[in-house]
Amino acid sequence: MANSCKKKTRKVKGVGTVYYDNRLFQWVGQIESGKYSNGRTKYTRFYADGQNTVIDKMRDYISSHPAVAVLSGNGIESEMTFESYLSAFLATVKKARLKPSSYTRCIQQFTKHIAPAIGYYKLSELTTRVIQTELINKMLDAGQSYSSIHKAYILVNESLRYAFRQGYISLNPCELVSEPSKNVAPRRKEIRFFSDEEIDKFKEAALSKRANGEIRYRNGLVLVSIIYTGLRVGEMMALKWSDVDLENGVLRVHGNTVRSEEHTSELQSRQYLV
Repeated sequence: MANSCKKKTRKVKGVGTVYYDNRLFQWVGQIESGKYSNGRTKYTRFYADGQNTVIDKMRDYISSHPAVAVLSGNGIESEMTFESYLSAFLATVKKARLKPSSYTRCIQQFTKHIAPAIGYYKLSELTTRVIQTELINKMLDAGQSYSSIHKAYILVNESLRYAFRQGYISLNPCELVSEPSKNVAPRRKEIRFFSDEEIDKFKEAALSKRANGEIRYRNGLVLVSIIYTGLRVGEMMALKWSDVDLENGVLRVHGNTVRSEEHTSELQSRQYLV
């Protein structure tokens, strides 16, 4: 009985791990397919009476799930670009850890800054010098803010740290990259507020009507409400009639609608006097 569960394990290059389970009297194959929100590795398993049948099932699955193939180490030896790897890292690992709005911002950093600058390099070709000169320094030269540069650095470093821990690369080249000082990087442009006179002009234009009495701008009242309450656009879009108390002049804000890949997030309740 002591040996009834003993497993004969072998690695199949480009596929994953295959072993025979004496308890199940079957061959079992497993592929790393991502991470749970608590950081634990997620596996997809396959079962069959024959070893070759299990391997065929795994290969079929990998061919139809390229992100899984990348992050399970299958195909790492191929000519994979950093863009392909980071795209899979975002979808398979990062997405489970972030709010939809934060995940969307990561996607924007990836598509706007990282992919165009260093995405075409192979994962194995990335060096400290490449990341420093082609991404960080060029973002600085282009006048990007410290915040934007820092966020790009964090995302690249986190993805390469994951690749190192998984054994995809022998070292993390981003760890020796130097971020610019806050005093050197451009600061965000100072936000200029409307003067009382400008608010009056804006209100007059936004609420104006055509000669036939029709409202000229469909969202004019919404824009004026935003100016007077300080609501974010997403908060205004999430309002319901039940949130409006005209008698007491109170506007209750319960949620926030955000643009994301798949989700709408609900934030804490807030209340405004109007």
